Amino acid sequence: LDPSSNCTYYYHTVTKVSSWQVPGMPEAIGRASPATTNGGASTSMPPAPSQVTGWRFVLWDHWGCPELGASVLEGEMRAEGSTAGHEWLKLHMDGEEPFFSDGVYSDGSFVSLRLSPAGGRVRWAGYQDLRGDYYFVDTETGVRSWRAPFALQPAPHHDELIGQDAAVRIVGLQGCPRYNGQAGWVHSFRSGFAVVQLPDVLGATSLQMSCDHLAPLERGQLVEVRRLVEAPELNGQVGTVVSQADSSYNVKFPEGDIRSLKCSNLLPRSRLWDLRLDQSQAWLKWGKEQHFLFIDSSHTSQKYSVHLPLKWEEWLRGDGRSPGEREPWPLLVYLHGAAGRHIFRFSKKSLCTAGLQYAAEKFVVISPVCNWNWNELPGTWVGELVGHLRAADWIDHNRVYLTGCSMGGMSTWEISAQIPHAIAAVAPVAAYHMVDRRGLIASQLSRMPIFAVHSLVDTLCPYENEQLLWQALKEQGNSYMQVSISHDVDHNSMKERAFCDDKTLYDWLLMHRRHPREPESIDV
Repeated sequence: LDPSSNCTYYYHTVTKVSSWQVPGMPEAIGRASPATTNGGASTSMPPAPSQVTGWRFVLWDHWGCPELGASVLEGEMRAEGSTAGHEWLKLHMDGEEPFFSDGVYSDGSFVSLRLSPAGGRVRWAGYQDLRGDYYFVDTETGVRSWRAPFALQPAPHHDELIGQDAAVRIVGLQGCPRYNGQAGWVHSFRSGFAVVQLPDVLGATSLQMSCDHLAPLERGQLVEVRRLVEAPELNGQVGTVVSQADSSYNVKFPEGDIRSLKCSNLLPRSRLWDLRLDQSQAWLKWGKEQHFLFIDSSHTSQKYSVHLPLKWEEWLRGDGRSPGEREPWPLLVYLHGAAGRHIFRFSKKSLCTAGLQYAAEKFVVISPVCNWNWNELPGTWVGELVGHLRAADWIDHNRVYLTGCSMGGMSTWEISAQIPHAIAAVAPVAAYHMVDRRGLIASQLSRMPIFAVHSLVDTLCPYENEQLLWQALKEQGNSYMQVSISHDVDHNSMKERAFCDDKTLYDWLLMHRRHPREPESIDV
């Protein structure tokens, strides 16, 4: 907002250009500039604002300016040239050149407005009637309609377990698959779409989606009772869904009692059971990581620890920025060795090293308590834990990294092979692998950026054995692997060499982001 004129202006962070005009919006329907509000008096452009964010695309609401609090759609719109075979809507406005859109919602909101689409064909035409309302014509059939074409408006959902305030499970998302399996509650409905709110620990994110992506809660889902009038003493108590019947769920409580409760009286709880985000440190301290429980798919409690970034409190305050404008944090998953020590528990002296200081500043660091032995496969629950953290709005789901030393290095190989779609890069240190798993690991990680750190004098996890896996990865076409060799560091000292001495490993990881093989579609 320009304080001198009380008009809104826009600043492009790439081109460094300020404008009174809404980006991409025709001037006839853009916001007024001081020149129009001050009787035509010329007004110079204001300077770049002190805090700016660029735009990836704009959500139009009824041909007005982007509305405050409008739903934010994930992912960038189609790149120019990728629209071959796509059907477009050509929008005609009085006195203006026609516009093209490849996405229209049934409430009149238009997304991804473009001029001269680079491919595809115009299937529909949109016109204004004498009252200014829009109607649409199918150019192939001649059929006219007040309803916007390809609006994704679903048919009414008849499942009694899917309704206002209902506890639901998200399924079938293609563009935002990290939300699949998450439980939330239906906050409201908008133009045939459901607005689902996720648990507070994930950021209380609100997602707008088709009702086709909502399903009843699964058996074993943790729920908290709320808004119960007939038995208020149950409000706030937590139980487990054991079955469903009609519009209700049978919920079992810790004392063994089973009660039938309506879906609107249940608030899903995250499997990140007791995770708290209100305790952080301004500098790295010994033993200050927090310990929490994760409820895995077999309903077993698993332990893990969390260290929030040193500037977490500053990030939470946001300096005036809304939560959606704050850059989420990369996630570093550290898998410990047989000794079971967290990355910030090597020694008190190590906390002062450049490497650990850097890690504490740049990452959310989690360390699962690895409840398997050196010759056993890691449990699948770590991948489940990572999946739930990727749904949090404070985690950058495209920057999740795995690393570990010795047994933790073996676990890095195995867990990243379980969930390669969720991981941006891995860094196994002084690692080993199971010979019979070599082919599977190499196949699963054929496109994974890998930073392997090893020593030529490691007698516990010999260098020559790991070379065989590196060769198998190369044969599978992995061209993203880099190997860092130490010539005189023994196995027990490799932790300090890789994680403490400098920030090389961390910088290498941060160079990489997860890039889906297919462009993400917009279904949320």
